[in-house]
Amino acid sequence: MRDVPLNPEPAQLSWTDCAAVVVSPARRDHALPIQPRRYVQFVPVSDDRVAGRVPTRDPRRDVVPGVSERGALLVWLELPGLRPDADEVAAWIRRRQPGLRQVGVAQSVNEE
Repeated sequence: MRDVPLNPEPAQLSWTDCAAVVVSPARRDHALPIQPRRYVQFVPVSDDRVAGRVPTRDPRRDVVPGVSERGALLVWLELPGLRPDADEVAAWIRRRQPGLRQVGVAQSVNEE
């Protein structure tokens, strides 16, 4: 997992340690100049399975409620105009890990 705009250092999680993938609309924070639209969260079976250095918390990660700093390493944000978007990430996962549970993939995002 590498989210270059926010954290250039990759985090790692084995597919066997990934319990599910969640695609959700991001909570709005009007203090941020760039609003994430959706996020893709790789859910580890436990936080100790996530390998990677925890960086200083980026306020854009706070659009994902209830995620630990280590768990936030496995959150990919869909930022406006950047590719791939969350649907493309979900499709990539589906092709490579068809048995992995995906939650919320069909949700749409209000562009207000």
